[in-house]
Amino acid sequence: MIIICGTIEVTEAGIAPYKAAAGPATEASLKEEGCGTYGFYQSIDNPCLFRVYEEWESKEHLRAHGASAHFAAFGAAIKDIVVARKITMIEPERMRDL
Repeated sequence: MIIICGTIEVTEAGIAPYKAAAGPATEASLKEEGCGTYGFYQSIDNPCLFRVYEEWESKEHLRAHGASAHFAAFGAAIKDIVVARKITMIEPERMRDL
């Protein structure tokens, strides 16, 4: 399993456009083969900050996602409103439910 997590901060004027772009991107991504979960979550303390969390079965599935048309459309829609981005890929060797 591959986990993608991090944050994306947008301008104050970019909050509504970000949400508008994130909805279709999330919907399309969740339909992709190998996608376990995919979402953006707005911070309560800072409405300009969104947490990103994704789970993919493999790097191949993640690569296919990165090459998808909806991923490109999302990137184009948010490119001028992003202030900061920190995204991390985690490749857990051993995971278990607690």
